[in-house]
Amino acid sequence: MTTGGAGLPTFLTATVANRGAAASGAFAVSFFVDGDLVGRASVANLSHIAGANVTELSVPWTPQPGKHLASIVVDGPIPHVIETDETNNTRAFELPRIQ
Repeated sequence: MTTGGAGLPTFLTATVANRGAAASGAFAVSFFVDGDLVGRASVANLSHIAGANVTELSVPWTPQPGKHLASIVVDGPIPHVIETDETNNTRAFELPRIQ
């Protein structure tokens, strides 16, 4: 995430990788800030073949001043992709303080 400050539009960006043994099929990636859904991006299919198994997705967000917790949920909150490991589909992190 890069931002010019509070009230100025920015983008939340996630890099998503398919570490499975087959192509993923369609799924959504949901972006949350402080528990609120701020955007969703769709992936039509993500290959399992090295070099073609990674994609980058972004959604717009207009930050407010203060500290924020962002979370990214791949294939959720309602899962559509059949996987052997569902535990690696969420990542949460604190964003830099917005002035």
